Amino acid sequence: MAAEQDSVWKEVITFFLRQFLAFFFPHIHAVIDWEQPIEFLDTELAKLEPDSEVGKRLADKLVKVFRLDGSQSILLIHIEVQGYYDTHFAERMFIYRYRIFDLFKHPVVSLAVFTDDNNNYRPNVYEENYLGVRLRFEYPFVKLIDYRPDWELLEQDLNPFAIVVMAHLKVLELTKTGDVKALAVWKYNLVVMAYERGYDQQWVRQLYRFLDWLVRLPAALKVSFEARIRQYEEEKQMPFVTGFEQVGIEKGLLQGKLEGKLEGKLEGKLEGKRDLTLKVLTARVGQLPAEIQTRIAQLSEADLDALTIASLNYSTLTELENWLGQARS
Repeated sequence: MAAEQDSVWKEVITFFLRQFLAFFFPHIHAVIDWEQPIEFLDTELAKLEPDSEVGKRLADKLVKVFRLDGSQSILLIHIEVQGYYDTHFAERMFIYRYRIFDLFKHPVVSLAVFTDDNNNYRPNVYEENYLGVRLRFEYPFVKLIDYRPDWELLEQDLNPFAIVVMAHLKVLELTKTGDVKALAVWKYNLVVMAYERGYDQQWVRQLYRFLDWLVRLPAALKVSFEARIRQYEEEKQMPFVTGFEQVGIEKGLLQGKLEGKLEGKLEGKLEGKRDLTLKVLTARVGQLPAEIQTRIAQLSEADLDALTIASLNYSTLTELENWLGQARS
């Protein structure tokens, strides 16, 4: 469960990077020129993974941005989401930091998000002191359980990560009690909150994907929950952006389109195939970051065909990134 949550955290950070930094690390958000392109370097980060004895990498992001100081200087932001106790976490952060700097030769900002329920687990310092040689590496972090006293403020905060934090806190709280009915009620309330805040369809779809993965319900409750959401959408005359009933239909329709288009109209037309691939992937995993679109644009015709077919089985951005990483290698 922890690994799955980490994967979804990685996806939601990719989609909502600007909102993530504004919510958790506003001092970092304030120095970034958001008019400049943002590049995700997760594939490169995977190559820098510390050795197994230091700890296994789970959810992490490496992002290249530009500073808002007129210098056009590059800033690399390394983000780790940690959901369990690991005595080597701070050491791993330090190793990542110096390996990233050694590879790119740009300033590196390391950030951590702790999603566990252990109040005493807050590793944000790595130190060495040996024979007069001293090193201290310290990095900013947030602990989600620290937001528990601020629930009313979370309910008023329009940043989508307020909903993300509320969802995670409710899962921690109600998983202990085993009250799955209360969990279903809160999941419904949070989805409705996403709608009522006026987020666009892509935002609601991405938040729903996160909530659906994080807040797991028994089969019977899941059916009634989805029926309530569909009823809400119909009463409010909203488009069905949650898409929980459309996955099977969507897959069948897309398969039919592919069988016809890939063999007919789009045969030999690389641009047409690329457009179709992007549409399929957007339907499956949500809005694609610019860096992902660039990588897809560089694929050969055969790779585009393979990716389009493979994408019918994808539901997360992480799965897509893994496929592109393998294709690149």
